[in-house]
Amino acid sequence: MNKRTIIGLALTLGVALQAQTTIEYRAKVGLVSAQGDLLSLTNRHQGYFFEVGANLSIKDPDLGLYFHLGHLVVRRDALDSGNYADVKDTWFGLDLQYPVTSKFGLFTGPTLNQWDVTALTGPYPDTNWKLGWRIGGRYSVTKSWSVEAIYSLSEWTQLQRKNRDGTLRPTRNMAPTWFTVGAAYTF
Repeated sequence: MNKRTIIGLALTLGVALQAQTTIEYRAKVGLVSAQGDLLSLTNRHQGYFFEVGANLSIKDPDLGLYFHLGHLVVRRDALDSGNYADVKDTWFGLDLQYPVTSKFGLFTGPTLNQWDVTALTGPYPDTNWKLGWRIGGRYSVTKSWSVEAIYSLSEWTQLQRKNRDGTLRPTRNMAPTWFTVGAAYTF
Protein backbone atom coordinates (compact mmCIF):
# COMPACT_ATOMS: atom_id res chain seq x y z
CA MET A 1 0.00 0.00 0.00
CA ASN A 2 1.24 3.47 -0.76
CA LYS A 3 1.11 6.49 1.55
CA ARG A 4 -1.90 8.10 -0.15
CA THR A 5 -4.02 4.99 0.29
CA ILE A 6 -3.17 4.73 3.98
CA ILE A 7 -3.86 8.44 4.55
CA GLY A 8 -7.19 8.17 2.68
CA LEU A 9 -8.29 5.18 4.76
CA ALA A 10 -7.24 6.94 8.00
CA LEU A 11 -9.23 10.07 7.04
CA THR A 12 -12.28 7.97 6.18
CA LEU A 13 -12.02 6.16 9.49
CA GLY A 14 -11.57 9.44 11.39
CA VAL A 15 -14.66 11.01 9.83
CA ALA A 16 -16.67 7.85 10.50
CA LEU A 17 -15.62 7.67 14.14
CA GLN A 18 -16.42 11.35 14.69
CA ALA A 19 -19.89 11.04 13.14
CA GLN A 20 -20.81 7.65 14.57
CA THR A 21 -23.97 7.00 16.49
CA THR A 22 -23.55 3.33 17.41
CA ILE A 23 -21.10 0.47 17.12
CA GLU A 24 -22.46 -3.03 16.57
CA TYR A 25 -20.42 -6.20 16.36
CA ARG A 26 -21.37 -8.98 13.98
CA ALA A 27 -20.38 -12.64 13.57
CA LYS A 28 -21.49 -14.70 10.60
CA VAL A 29 -21.10 -18.17 9.14
CA GLY A 30 -22.35 -19.69 5.93
CA LEU A 31 -21.83 -21.59 2.72
CA VAL A 32 -19.60 -20.73 -0.22
CA SER A 33 -20.50 -21.44 -3.83
CA ALA A 34 -17.30 -21.47 -5.91
CA GLN A 35 -17.54 -19.62 -9.23
CA GLY A 36 -15.16 -19.04 -12.15
CA ASP A 37 -11.48 -19.61 -11.35
CA LEU A 38 -12.20 -20.75 -7.79
CA LEU A 39 -14.30 -23.56 -9.25
CA SER A 40 -11.60 -24.45 -11.79
CA LEU A 41 -9.00 -24.66 -8.99
CA THR A 42 -11.06 -26.96 -6.76
CA ASN A 43 -13.59 -28.63 -9.09
CA ARG A 44 -16.04 -28.35 -6.17
CA HIS A 45 -18.92 -25.96 -5.81
CA GLN A 46 -19.27 -25.95 -2.04
CA GLY A 47 -17.27 -24.69 0.90
CA TYR A 48 -17.78 -22.69 4.07
CA PHE A 49 -16.82 -19.31 5.53
CA PHE A 50 -16.91 -17.31 8.74
CA GLU A 51 -16.54 -13.59 9.33
CA VAL A 52 -16.46 -11.10 12.21
CA GLY A 53 -16.73 -7.34 12.05
CA ALA A 54 -17.75 -4.03 13.53
CA ASN A 55 -20.46 -1.81 12.10
CA LEU A 56 -20.26 1.98 12.57
CA SER A 57 -23.54 3.79 11.88
CA ILE A 58 -23.19 7.34 10.60
CA LYS A 59 -25.82 9.96 11.57
CA ASP A 60 -26.11 11.95 8.37
CA PRO A 61 -26.38 10.62 5.68
CA ASP A 62 -27.96 7.36 6.82
CA LEU A 63 -25.02 5.12 5.94
CA GLY A 64 -22.82 2.67 7.75
CA LEU A 65 -19.23 1.46 7.57
CA TYR A 66 -18.57 -2.20 8.26
CA PHE A 67 -15.00 -3.31 9.01
CA HIS A 68 -14.66 -7.09 8.64
CA LEU A 69 -12.24 -10.01 8.80
CA GLY A 70 -13.10 -13.40 7.33
CA HIS A 71 -11.90 -16.78 6.16
CA LEU A 72 -13.23 -19.23 3.57
CA VAL A 73 -12.34 -22.83 2.73
CA VAL A 74 -13.18 -24.82 -0.40
CA ARG A 75 -11.64 -28.32 -0.49
CA ARG A 76 -10.48 -29.99 -3.70
CA ASP A 77 -12.44 -32.66 -5.49
CA ALA A 78 -10.59 -35.81 -4.42
CA LEU A 79 -12.75 -38.11 -6.56
CA ASP A 80 -11.59 -36.63 -9.88
CA SER A 81 -8.21 -37.57 -11.37
CA GLY A 82 -7.22 -33.92 -12.02
CA ASN A 83 -4.67 -31.97 -9.97
CA TYR A 84 -7.22 -29.87 -8.08
CA ALA A 85 -6.36 -27.71 -5.06
CA ASP A 86 -7.57 -26.96 -1.56
CA VAL A 87 -8.24 -23.22 -1.44
CA LYS A 88 -8.27 -21.00 1.65
CA ASP A 89 -8.72 -17.25 1.65
CA THR A 90 -8.27 -14.88 4.58
CA TRP A 91 -9.50 -11.34 4.00
CA PHE A 92 -10.20 -8.05 5.66
CA GLY A 93 -12.13 -5.17 4.22
CA LEU A 94 -14.43 -2.19 4.55
CA ASP A 95 -18.03 -2.09 3.30
CA LEU A 96 -20.19 0.97 2.75
CA GLN A 97 -23.71 0.03 3.87
CA TYR A 98 -26.90 1.63 2.62
CA PRO A 99 -30.18 0.78 4.39
CA VAL A 100 -32.91 0.53 1.73
CA THR A 101 -35.65 -0.19 4.29
CA SER A 102 -35.63 -0.84 8.02
CA LYS A 103 -35.11 -4.58 7.36
CA PHE A 104 -33.17 -4.66 4.07
CA GLY A 105 -29.82 -3.09 3.20
CA LEU A 106 -27.20 -3.20 0.46
CA PHE A 107 -23.44 -2.99 0.87
CA THR A 108 -20.27 -2.97 -1.20
CA GLY A 109 -16.58 -2.45 -0.60
CA PRO A 110 -12.96 -3.43 -1.16
CA THR A 111 -11.17 -6.37 0.44
CA LEU A 112 -7.55 -7.46 0.79
CA ASN A 113 -7.24 -11.22 0.28
CA GLN A 114 -4.45 -13.63 1.10
CA TRP A 115 -4.75 -16.94 -0.74
CA ASP A 116 -3.43 -20.32 0.38
CA VAL A 117 -3.76 -22.78 -2.52
CA THR A 118 -2.39 -26.32 -2.15
CA ALA A 119 -2.67 -28.94 -4.89
CA LEU A 120 -1.61 -32.59 -4.79
CA THR A 121 1.70 -31.54 -6.34
CA GLY A 122 2.29 -29.03 -3.52
CA PRO A 123 1.40 -25.46 -2.52
CA TYR A 124 1.32 -22.61 -5.00
CA PRO A 125 3.81 -19.93 -3.94
CA ASP A 126 1.83 -16.70 -4.42
CA THR A 127 0.46 -15.81 -0.96
CA ASN A 128 0.81 -12.01 -1.18
CA TRP A 129 -2.14 -9.75 -0.32
CA LYS A 130 -4.37 -9.19 -3.34
CA LEU A 131 -7.14 -6.67 -3.97
CA GLY A 132 -10.77 -7.79 -4.16
CA TRP A 133 -14.29 -6.39 -4.12
CA ARG A 134 -17.66 -7.56 -2.89
CA ILE A 135 -21.31 -6.57 -3.17
CA GLY A 136 -24.20 -7.94 -1.18
CA GLY A 137 -27.49 -7.58 0.59
CA ARG A 138 -28.67 -8.20 4.14
CA TYR A 139 -32.17 -8.92 5.40
CA SER A 140 -32.86 -8.58 9.14
CA VAL A 141 -35.05 -11.41 10.40
CA THR A 142 -35.00 -10.14 14.02
CA LYS A 143 -33.08 -7.40 15.79
CA SER A 144 -30.11 -9.72 16.31
CA TRP A 145 -30.35 -12.23 13.44
CA SER A 146 -30.05 -11.55 9.71
CA VAL A 147 -29.32 -13.42 6.48
CA GLU A 148 -26.85 -12.19 3.90
CA ALA A 149 -25.96 -12.95 0.30
CA ILE A 150 -22.61 -11.69 -1.04
CA TYR A 151 -20.87 -11.94 -4.42
CA SER A 152 -17.06 -11.52 -4.13
CA LEU A 153 -14.14 -11.42 -6.53
CA SER A 154 -10.40 -11.12 -6.07
CA GLU A 155 -7.25 -11.10 -8.10
CA TRP A 156 -4.76 -13.85 -7.31
CA THR A 157 -1.93 -14.73 -9.71
CA GLN A 158 -0.75 -15.81 -13.12
CA LEU A 159 -0.68 -19.55 -12.93
CA GLN A 160 0.71 -22.39 -14.98
CA ARG A 161 -0.80 -25.52 -13.49
CA LYS A 162 0.55 -29.05 -13.78
CA ASN A 163 -1.41 -32.14 -14.62
CA ARG A 164 -0.89 -35.24 -12.48
CA ASP A 165 1.43 -36.66 -15.12
CA GLY A 166 3.71 -33.58 -14.79
CA THR A 167 2.80 -31.87 -18.08
CA LEU A 168 2.15 -28.13 -17.92
CA ARG A 169 -1.06 -26.33 -18.82
CA PRO A 170 -1.00 -22.88 -20.49
CA THR A 171 -0.32 -19.84 -18.26
CA ARG A 172 -3.38 -17.78 -17.39
CA ASN A 173 -4.55 -15.08 -14.98
CA MET A 174 -6.50 -16.46 -12.04
CA ALA A 175 -9.17 -14.26 -10.46
CA PRO A 176 -11.33 -16.32 -8.06
CA THR A 177 -14.99 -15.41 -7.62
CA TRP A 178 -17.50 -16.81 -5.17
CA PHE A 179 -21.02 -16.39 -3.86
CA THR A 180 -21.84 -16.75 -0.16
CA VAL A 181 -25.06 -17.16 1.77
CA GLY A 182 -24.88 -16.91 5.53
CA ALA A 183 -26.51 -16.12 8.84
CA ALA A 184 -25.25 -13.21 10.93
CA TYR A 185 -25.69 -12.45 14.62
CA THR A 186 -25.41 -8.82 15.75
CA PHE A 187 -24.51 -8.02 19.35
